[in-house]
Amino acid sequence: MAGINYGRAKYFPEILPGSGFGNLVANQPFTFEDLSRFSSGLILKLKGVYTYNTSDVVTVYAGIDGVQRKFDTQSLACMNMGELYTHYLDIPAKGSLTLKVLSSADVSSYPLFWVIEVTKPTVIEKLLYGVALTDYDKSLIEKYKLTNLVSSRLVISHNDYHVERKFVSYVAGSVIASGTNPQIGSVISAPKNRYIVIDGIYINNVVGASITPSKHLISIDRDSDTNYVSINPTYGNDTTMIYGYMPVWIPVTDRFTAYWTNTEDIPAGTIVRISYRIYPFGISDKIRWGFTLNSDEEAVAKEKDLYDKVKAGLI
Repeated sequence: MAGINYGRAKYFPEILPGSGFGNLVANQPFTFEDLSRFSSGLILKLKGVYTYNTSDVVTVYAGIDGVQRKFDTQSLACMNMGELYTHYLDIPAKGSLTLKVLSSADVSSYPLFWVIEVTKPTVIEKLLYGVALTDYDKSLIEKYKLTNLVSSRLVISHNDYHVERKFVSYVAGSVIASGTNPQIGSVISAPKNRYIVIDGIYINNVVGASITPSKHLISIDRDSDTNYVSINPTYGNDTTMIYGYMPVWIPVTDRFTAYWTNTEDIPAGTIVRISYRIYPFGISDKIRWGFTLNSDEEAVAKEKDLYDKVKAGLI
């Protein structure tokens, strides 16, 4: 099981992946993710649920702040019969988030994949989601008249424009023996005055070639965080995997390295790609993520009132 380690997130917001394979017993709930008491001051959003359901006996339930929500082939549009796929969710949780499945029959190695956004809310977001306010928050509400902005729907929309989008890839030119654990491409370093956002993990193996997702992990080292995320390749049940894509949002301020850990052979022709974007590393980004400003940046931040505006969510 490769669940979400939200406590390691620091460049908010981040969208992190989780995956697992459960041996389901009929009429007994199986828990894939249990964030029932996550840290106060954060908001976790369920952004996507993915599975390959070979029958209609399994139902997925998301527990959001104690309220259960059902996801099945009746409540979601599915790509084909038996496949449950949605990445258009945006369900916020303020205190607890769980993912469980319930089956009416025994099912072995049932796959589930999910993505969760971890964010430290701005004052505007606290107002939108009903999060408790500090005295400092209240002072910013008064300073910028934020209640009026929110109620009148005049909240500023943030548009971050990347300057480049690239991929780092690994192609198995021949069968890769079990335990080889190849690195996916080279170490990717952020250019000067830029930061990177990893936005997708792709895998594509040769049609007809057998691969067992639970025996493979795609792992990423982010900055000084070793093995920051790990995920089994999607899609497929636990005996075949043809094609998979997992959307993520993982900011990187120094460098990242991706690895493929394999406990079975990798078929020749299999491809893994990690897509990423490059953004200008602005003063507001550094303030938001707790970086120390140089003297020139500090002067601009004070002149433009950036510390309070970032905290408020205006920039």
